[in-house]
Amino acid sequence: MADLDMGKKENLIVHIEGLQATITKRNERISQLEAQIAGEGADEREQRALKKAHRQGWQECASHLMETTRQAAFALGQVRKDAFAEYLKSESADV
Repeated sequence: MADLDMGKKENLIVHIEGLQATITKRNERISQLEAQIAGEGADEREQRALKKAHRQGWQECASHLMETTRQAAFALGQVRKDAFAEYLKSESADV
């Protein structure tokens, strides 16, 4: 009877070791997937930040170009003051 108990114990040990190996592999896979998800989130945040910086840079460039154009046109006397005031009013309405 002691032999049966010893055989059962060995079977249980083998079974438990198999479960431990399976759980270890599963945990490793979960860690890999979590890292992948975290990386994808970082990529998405970087893309949003890049788009925001691009949009802000474009707006700053456009504003600078518009201001330079206004100054040049006004300095050359090609724009009357009342026409220039109307232009500024319509420009602010577009924004």
